[in-house]
Amino acid sequence: MIAAGHGWGLAVFPLAASAVAFVFAGVLGRRFARKRRASEGAWTAALLMYAVGSLAMFLGVVRGWTIGDYRTYWLFGAVLNVPYLFLGEVYLLTRWRAVGHGLALVLVALSAFAAVSVWSARLHGAALGSALPLGKDAFGHGATPYRLAQYYALPAYFLLLGGLTWSAWAHEGPAGPEGPDRRHDLDRPGGHRGRRGLRDRRGVPPGPAVLGEPGGRGDRDVRRVPRGRQARASGLTDRRLALAGVDLSGRS
Repeated sequence: MIAAGHGWGLAVFPLAASAVAFVFAGVLGRRFARKRRASEGAWTAALLMYAVGSLAMFLGVVRGWTIGDYRTYWLFGAVLNVPYLFLGEVYLLTRWRAVGHGLALVLVALSAFAAVSVWSARLHGAALGSALPLGKDAFGHGATPYRLAQYYALPAYFLLLGGLTWSAWAHEGPAGPEGPDRRHDLDRPGGHRGRRGLRDRRGVPPGPAVLGEPGGRGDRDVRRVPRGRQARASGLTDRRLALAGVDLSGRS
């Protein structure tokens, strides 16, 4: 079998990729079964497609390509894999589940069309003699299965990159993590509004002097602080106040 193929030197890479993808698909599949997050379900499907496509590529390289190997590799590895990754990103980033569900229905229909096209298309047997046959050689330059990889995977790839860029920008804010958009810090423990109550930028629980100091948050934040928290902040020990440089009487 190995003598008829192209050697393990090239085949080991898709084999390793397939094994890693199967492992991660199993991890995500268990998470999806437990938490029912649609994004993880879509990514599980994408990882399984990648694993199956890589396994078909391994078999084609190590023993020589068959028509079934190449159709499987092309359908799952070249056409459908990236669109399902993008579907998971849409589920993760959008607030409206209907958007993700609508895209999922469209993608299922497109997947069925792609499967019929790839599996029924004519393959040029002579092209399968190379180690890694190109789609334009195996199917023909103008054939539908070859074009489907361009129509499906390429737009989904750039949309996926765009979503990643937008997600990073939205998380950090336009001025970076230290810029004016600090909404993410408000809900973190130890941030401006964490589980241990409001804190100023120096990490000091806000007593009356802190809330009213020049350049502070002013009266608006005083109204937000419950009276009980102000009373507890006023009862801090003198040592902690001295270390923080805060005088509850208004002197600093």
